[in-house]
Amino acid sequence: MSKTLRKIVMLGSGGHAAALFDILQQNNETIDLIVAPHIPRERMIFKGIDVISDNEFTKTNHPNDVILINGIGMFPYSLRREHIYTEYTTLGYQFKSIISKHAIISSSITLGEGVQILPGTIIQIGVHIGDNSILNTRSVVEHDCTIGKHNHIAPGAILCGGVSTGTSTFIGAGAVITQNIRIGEKTIIGAGTVITKDIASHHIVYPSNKSHY
Repeated sequence: MSKTLRKIVMLGSGGHAAALFDILQQNNETIDLIVAPHIPRERMIFKGIDVISDNEFTKTNHPNDVILINGIGMFPYSLRREHIYTEYTTLGYQFKSIISKHAIISSSITLGEGVQILPGTIIQIGVHIGDNSILNTRSVVEHDCTIGKHNHIAPGAILCGGVSTGTSTFIGAGAVITQNIRIGEKTIIGAGTVITKDIASHHIVYPSNKSHY
C-alpha cells in the first residue's frame, strides 16, 4: 500500500512567499493551499490556489496530513516569522526546507527544519544551519560556520570560515563577517557592514564611513 503524500501548505502570501513558490515551481513541486487573510492583487503567481484563514486551517488540517512552508520574511526588529514557526511546531506541525536548484551546496552540511536557501547561495563544507533560517539570494557561507535558529542571512552577505551566529540574528545585505567571528543572539548587522571582531548579543551594528566595526 502506497504512503499518502502530505499536502504542501504555504503560510503567507507576500513577497517572500512568492519567491519560495517560484523556487518550488522550478523544483517541479507545487503548493496545495495558502494560509493567509487574502492574496494581494499583484501576486498573480498564486492564482488558482485555495486560500484559508489561520483559524480554519488548524481546525481542518491535522499535522500528519500537511507539511508547512514559512512564507513570512524576516526583517530587523520583527519576530513574526519566528513566532509563527514556534506556534505551529508547538501544535505538532512540521516545516519543509526549500533549497533552490541554483544554489551551490556542499554535501557535508547539516540543515535544521524549515531552512530556506535561495538562488545563487553558496554553502561550503562543515556548515550547520539552524531551524527556520533564511539564506537569501547570493549569500555565501564558508566552511565550518554555524548559523543559529531563526537567522536571516540577507542577499549578498558573506560569512567567512568558522563564523557562528546566535538565535534570531539578522545579517544585512552585503555585510561581510570575517573568519572565526562570533555574533550573539538577537543582533542586527546592518547592510554593508564589515565585522572583524566578536559582537555580543542584543547589539545593532551599522557601517561607518570612516572605519570598520
